[in-house]
Amino acid sequence: MNKLESYCLSKQIKMLVLGVVVGAISGVIVSAFRFGIGIIYNQVGELYHQMKENTLIVVLWLIFSLILGWVLSIITKTDKDIKGSGIPQVELQMHGKLSMNWWSVLWKKFTVGTLAIGSGLLLGREGPSIQLGSVVGLGLSQTFKLDEKTKKALIACGASAGVAAAFNAPLAGLMFSIEELYKKMNHQIVLMILTASLTAHQVSAKVFGHQPTLNLLNKHTFPPKEYYWLVVLGFFLAFGGYLYSKVTLSLPIIFKSCFPFLNKHYYGLIPLVLIIPLGICFPFLLGGGGPLILFLLNNHFSLSMLIIFLLLRFIYSMLSFGSGLPGGIFLPILSLGALHGLVFATIATQYFGFPEGFLSYIVMFSMAGYFASISKAPFTAILLVTEMVGGVTQLVPIAICVLVSYFIATLLGVSPIYEVLAERLYFDQKKVYHS
Repeated sequence: MNKLESYCLSKQIKMLVLGVVVGAISGVIVSAFRFGIGIIYNQVGELYHQMKENTLIVVLWLIFSLILGWVLSIITKTDKDIKGSGIPQVELQMHGKLSMNWWSVLWKKFTVGTLAIGSGLLLGREGPSIQLGSVVGLGLSQTFKLDEKTKKALIACGASAGVAAAFNAPLAGLMFSIEELYKKMNHQIVLMILTASLTAHQVSAKVFGHQPTLNLLNKHTFPPKEYYWLVVLGFFLAFGGYLYSKVTLSLPIIFKSCFPFLNKHYYGLIPLVLIIPLGICFPFLLGGGGPLILFLLNNHFSLSMLIIFLLLRFIYSMLSFGSGLPGGIFLPILSLGALHGLVFATIATQYFGFPEGFLSYIVMFSMAGYFASISKAPFTAILLVTEMVGGVTQLVPIAICVLVSYFIATLLGVSPIYEVLAERLYFDQKKVYHS
């Protein structure tokens, strides 16, 4: 082995070791994040069940929610980089358009995100998990004064590790970095990110187990003779994704118009108060939406109730995300996709002769198709849902549904939502700087 080969091998080993370190640390932090959210969410759920019989608890919870919203808003105001999902901030950091204080983001995103998501707001853990992982990579690169190329790789490693630990989906973590962060990368970077993702997955699996996040137990393949339904479903999801994208990107205007009396830094008060009636009437609709998907599949609801659930989840998802409190939209999007699928399957079965027994299949396909139409990251959508539900046997029908919804959404003019949010964030920062 000559000196050049020895140097290349040494560098590759160094990169893989860094990947393991970032993955391990990110896995521990994100697992703690998931665990904390789960503990708080379960306690809040019990509290909402008690509210149905005790008005005093409702009043006390309203007061507590106002105080909590004020505290969370104050902390969020101290570091604008912890607002929202965090993915736009990670994208800007990757491209040198933003410089985050990694320690500030780490502890504030962890704390505020745990409380906001655990309180029952319709926010997901994945966006914050991605940002938490990315600042681990950023912190290591700054601590050891690594070069810019390695710094970007470590940020991507942390982001992928965040996806892997949040969803038990290491391959989706890798694909997320390829589609959302890097766009292009060499095989050495791919191996490094995959190493981080797999490491984080192993760490989280020690806490939450190796089973899929949403085990839908689809052991049989969706019949190829029914594939034409996937085309129709793809159209349906694309129009739903179009509406989601338009409303989400209009949230700053909507909030300013509907709540002119409130400073934007305190928008977090709004969903924490308005969500109380939802929690009392339909506590299963609270949270990111993972348990909700299984709950809806295990209980029969009429078409009218499913439509009501869909509308409520959509409205409260917008209220939660528009507030600016730390929390993601991955899981809320997936749960909305599942509800779209339930509505579609119910209509198709009752009125158009769709065969019964494939409800969970349609839910799975809808989660991927709806996510792809909004994120415009089709491969991430396919791998994420496949790993989440343990449905490798459904890979082809998932891909068909995703392809159709992605293509129709593109024709409708839907732009990748995280890219648009990142562009807006960058533009707002430039305005503040120049002013």
